[in-house]
Amino acid sequence: MLPRMTLRAVALAFCGGAVVVHWLPWLHGLWPFCALGGALLLPLGCLVRAGALPAFALFGLAWGAWHALDAVAQRVDAACSAVALTGRIVGLPSRTESAAAGVVLTRFDLLPAPSAVPPGMCRVAGRVRLSWVDGPQVRGGERWAVDARLRPPRGLANAHGFDAGRWHAREKLAATGYVVHGERLSAPAARDGWIDRTREALRDRVRALALVNGGVLTALTLGDSSALGREELARYRRTGTMHLLVISGLHVGVVTAFAFFIGRAAALWIGLPGKSAGAVLALTAAAGYVLIAGAGMSLLRAFAMAAAGLAALLAGRTVAPSAVFAYALVVVLLVDPMAPLSTGFWLSFGAVAVLLGFFAPRRAARSRVGSALVAQLAIALVFAPATVSLTGLLHPLGVAVNLIAVPLVTLLVVPFALAGLVLLGTSVGAWLLRGADFGVSLLGEVLALADAIAPVYVVTPGAWLWASVAIAAACLLPASRLTLAALAAAMAAVLFWPMWRPAPAVPWGEVQLTALDVGQGTAVIARTAAHTLLYDTGPAYLSGASAGESVVLPALRGMGVGRLDVLVLSHGDLDHIGGAAAVRGAM
Repeated sequence: MLPRMTLRAVALAFCGGAVVVHWLPWLHGLWPFCALGGALLLPLGCLVRAGALPAFALFGLAWGAWHALDAVAQRVDAACSAVALTGRIVGLPSRTESAAAGVVLTRFDLLPAPSAVPPGMCRVAGRVRLSWVDGPQVRGGERWAVDARLRPPRGLANAHGFDAGRWHAREKLAATGYVVHGERLSAPAARDGWIDRTREALRDRVRALALVNGGVLTALTLGDSSALGREELARYRRTGTMHLLVISGLHVGVVTAFAFFIGRAAALWIGLPGKSAGAVLALTAAAGYVLIAGAGMSLLRAFAMAAAGLAALLAGRTVAPSAVFAYALVVVLLVDPMAPLSTGFWLSFGAVAVLLGFFAPRRAARSRVGSALVAQLAIALVFAPATVSLTGLLHPLGVAVNLIAVPLVTLLVVPFALAGLVLLGTSVGAWLLRGADFGVSLLGEVLALADAIAPVYVVTPGAWLWASVAIAAACLLPASRLTLAALAAAMAAVLFWPMWRPAPAVPWGEVQLTALDVGQGTAVIARTAAHTLLYDTGPAYLSGASAGESVVLPALRGMGVGRLDVLVLSHGDLDHIGGAAAVRGAM
């Protein structure tokens, strides 16, 4: 049997291969050779303690590469535009009203039923994301026959903004498109999509309460953010609190802890072993919550770590936190090999790594409140550069706002909301959800005060980002207070360097033209040494979004442009002027 240290190293070796392979596309086609190489090297692990490391690293490369190729292989051919599909609705359909366009937009995922495809006909083998303008209500688990217009999933080829291509690969979508005509074939069967139907029923009952912040509560409890308003999302983003709208592993920890103590107390009251009963109830409650909340990345990670901790508790053994971290990483990558393409993967495991790196070398006694405060400061310090790279902005009060917002959401909003969801069929459940709604309103007031200060939009991160990450990591090391103070000062200086760093200038006498990919439409940025001109702003969409906010503004801010000298709109077609309102409102 491998020693514990070796087992932990083997787990990390496998995870390293499974992660790195996503940035080595030339290795994807070589996955059989990686698997074979790992099998040939595996006997070496029986002779040399570290001999298993390269073998499992190759296994990780093969595992990640095989799934990466599978994600590409599922995509439909570009020639498959008009198709007839029969399949089942999976996930949570969303239905939003667009006041500007005067339509109702329904979005849902359809999993086509496997069937024989005649020669020359299009084959759709994977999940399809569809939109339906003014279509009927669709429910999870229902079977539908639809006539759809499809295209291979693709993202926009811009240096800034959301990378939809990576997201499509991570979700393994076969196609995106819209419905021309559809017919409901059957209601959901008892065994088909019961989790999705349960989540949808809970979402409908929460919405029926007409809460002020119902969209935030469904996002925090069920992982459904479709009801969040655009301005509401923008405020969370500007103030550096976007992570609060995502179900985190901390929520699983709250559920696990409450269930353990309740199960233990109940078992001791009736004379049964309290530890075993508490662990069983905690694991059951955590698993149920993970399923109901959509089994997101942070939830899987937290559940795996909770399961390892409870198993060690029942076995009467102690497990090193780093070992639990490594085993949870293995579980997540085995269940979801495309996870490294998600920012949630890096944020979730990164937060745990920061806590381990900060607290493991230190043995100083602190109160629980003090430890929680120090933990939050450590995460905020190290994650500030990561947040800047993801959102392109830095709020001067971001750390201070999170010191208020995180405890408020964790200790008040989440427990009340989850308890209200469990007791939703009673009047107590409704009052608990209203209490959670009041907590979100308090949070909104805090964010509104912070939002009065404009964030700093950061030019495309360069060497300064890596320098800030290195200094932040150094702050985790056990050192003297003077050294930590010097590191913190250096961190602040490097992190806030974009506030006074000038944008990259265009040489005099030259013009820099950047044609942005906005799909159908036009948007071109022309820069000289002294002026910036924007020619057209791309289209607006039925959802209410526009290329102005999703493409043009991220490009301008990424270039360091804070002011437009000229805005030219060539003509009045929507695919040329759709983003103008967003650009004028922000610049």
